Amino acid sequence: MNTSKHMKIAGVLQLVQGLPFLLGGILYTCALIRDLRAGLHEWNESRAFFLILAFLLFLGVCQVCFGFSLTMQKQWATRVAGFICCSLGFVFFPFGTAISGYTLWVLLQMKKKEDRNGN
Repeated sequence: MNTSKHMKIAGVLQLVQGLPFLLGGILYTCALIRDLRAGLHEWNESRAFFLILAFLLFLGVCQVCFGFSLTMQKQWATRVAGFICCSLGFVFFPFGTAISGYTLWVLLQMKKKEDRNGN
């Protein structure tokens, strides 16, 4: 299998990994706003929840954008942004670690291919 197919597979896996974070962050944000409007929580109690939700949304958006750009084989996805997204994914053991490890392997193969073609 060539590296472009591996890149597309890694992109789809990153999309699959990022969608639950994105959807979960949106749903929890809506639920928290609903609870705040109903007066079930105080703003001071909800700050930690908002920080967690902001992190989930940020992680979801990053992984979905990264996965989409990998499937489209964008050049910027194989650079620093790819390594940052992979390092964030390693935290979510065991599936996130496996997906991020595979994606990192694909990115390193792309780097080796670019180095061979460039020199």
